[in-house]
Amino acid sequence: MATTQHTLLSARGLSKRFGATCALRSADLTVQAGQVHALMGENGAGKSTLVKMLVGALQPDAGTIALTGAPVVFHSVRDAIAAGIIPVYQHSTLFPEMTVADNLNAFDAARESPLWKRKAPIALATYLEIAKRMGLLIDPAQMVSQLSMAERQLLEITRGVARNCQVLLLDEPTAALNAHEAERLFAAINSLKQEGKGIIFISHKLSEITQICDAVTVLRDGCTVLDAVPTTSLSHHAIVEAMVGPVALRAERELPVAGKQRLHVAGLKCGAAFEDLSLNVACGEIIGIAGLIGSGALEVGEVLGGARISSAGTIQVDGVDIAQTSRRRFKQIGVGLVPADRTADGIFPGLSCAINAVASAYTAISVGSFLSNRIEVNASKKLFEDLRVKPSDPSAVISALSGGNQQKLLIIRNLLLPDMKLLILLEPTRGVDVHARDAIHDAIIAAARTGISVVVASSDIEEVMMLSHRVYVMRNGRLADVFKRGADPSEILACISGGQDATNHTGSQHA
Repeated sequence: MATTQHTLLSARGLSKRFGATCALRSADLTVQAGQVHALMGENGAGKSTLVKMLVGALQPDAGTIALTGAPVVFHSVRDAIAAGIIPVYQHSTLFPEMTVADNLNAFDAARESPLWKRKAPIALATYLEIAKRMGLLIDPAQMVSQLSMAERQLLEITRGVARNCQVLLLDEPTAALNAHEAERLFAAINSLKQEGKGIIFISHKLSEITQICDAVTVLRDGCTVLDAVPTTSLSHHAIVEAMVGPVALRAERELPVAGKQRLHVAGLKCGAAFEDLSLNVACGEIIGIAGLIGSGALEVGEVLGGARISSAGTIQVDGVDIAQTSRRRFKQIGVGLVPADRTADGIFPGLSCAINAVASAYTAISVGSFLSNRIEVNASKKLFEDLRVKPSDPSAVISALSGGNQQKLLIIRNLLLPDMKLLILLEPTRGVDVHARDAIHDAIIAAARTGISVVVASSDIEEVMMLSHRVYVMRNGRLADVFKRGADPSEILACISGGQDATNHTGSQHA
């Protein structure tokens, strides 16, 4: 049953400086009961700083926070959780090799300190009843590693809701979910909304914001530029303009004309992930690999980039077969790879942006065995400017950059590969803001214009359709169909979800 709206959480005039940098300037946020409230902004706009203050991880230099009308001061995340502000982070905090029940018990034991202040443990039956209300039916003896990404998200939400949750903070909750899993999460969010919870929803996906959120707050350069504006009154263009400043509506990008064949794949198989895949990619052509999580789409990209070894078939680049070889061999041939998980598989966190950028090109840019910081900076400087990396100082440590700018650095690293021929990108814009997404798309098309062949494997169907000359749809480990640019999006989505059989929509000499 829906509840009468009233203000649950109010932040007024929050400010925070880190040395000479002002991360937040008098920012405001108001969340009502029974409301899904979007918090948006570019990477570096101040969202993370604001969120850390709301959950007690940072103390504001100025401003106030009130919960149900009463001023509060949180000295730790534990304080905020005890008060009913529950964060669910983008990266799971569950223990995969423990059971569902053990994860719930471990979370319960860590909730309050010291020992004499702890409340009685929450009964497992209570957790399971809450999970059931959100559509999560699981065996408490099941290992968390066996759960889907959506089930893990719902389990984390269940843990928080069980402890007097008033405000639920969801940070990029659908980043690793496919469309079906996202809908399942949205159903749970709507259930919590009906119970009168306030939900802060952080996402860069505009379609999700307009689908699930009631109001939008946008930060830009540390300031609130939209304050709790009803979603129904905003177009996508208006939200983007609030985030980045005045922008012109962008026409569909013009793709380069494809040249001669560069990549030829035949009979490719990779264990149980996918089988019997054949495709061709021409010089200057961009093809998309689309499919739900588990369809084999991401694994195809990993094999084509040399990160995963195929079990059968051929991968020929300019006539040279490199299947069943190493990632080192792929790089020698001129195959670049931007991995799906930049933090785990891409960046070197403690090193500078310049070193990260040239990591794959040391041999080409060094003088003998000597490589200076000046050489590193000069080699990457123009690409830093072209991709609008912020901060633009190549000597900055990469871990200090936002996710979008880290992703740009990984693309720069690959573009610096000697004799670059083929670029494979896996989930290239996952978890980045709309401005960074735009810059990354520009870089992909610019690379294709130089004659580089490009393969984009992404669960973002809109992205794949917008960037690609042709879209290869994977389903259940097999190629389901191929669509040329301009195909009806509803047909592609139907094919991805299994609602349409292959009917050959290629219309392309390269298909």
